Amino acid sequence: MPCWREQYDRMKRWHARIENAAVADAQHVDNVHAFFICCFHLKDWLKADPSIDAVVRKRAEDLVNANVFLKLCADLANGSKHMVLGGFVRVAPGLVLASGPQVSTYSRKYGDSFPTIDTADGRVLFPAFLVAGKCVDVWDEFLGRYGMLAPGPGNG
Repeated sequence: MPCWREQYDRMKRWHARIENAAVADAQHVDNVHAFFICCFHLKDWLKADPSIDAVVRKRAEDLVNANVFLKLCADLANGSKHMVLGGFVRVAPGLVLASGPQVSTYSRKYGDSFPTIDTADGRVLFPAFLVAGKCVDVWDEFLGRYGMLAPGPGNG
């Protein structure tokens, strides 16, 4: 039977692909999209796993609605799924994952072509790799707080 850890491990693998990319090409942008979708859906896996305490399941939803990085993640995932972000918007309507030449102090290893999270009017909010790393940190802290990252049944 699947458990939340399967989705968590998948999220970590997508994140590793982002971090280990040698170039910011179309495949890299696809990997960034896949990371945000997988990262956002971790909360659904946590909520659906009957082996997890009900309080933790509720707090997973609350976390996504309270943390700025997970809210960005949620909007990107839903925008990617539906083409246009509508309905419940957590940060701003029209958020997109943009790629191509960008002028930013966050050039990092990709030069000027790394994906960024932009508003509908083209303002660059954050480099995508920064938000992705913060999302992983937030999930790790949350899961660690409840002892869910320790080795044991259902945890690895």
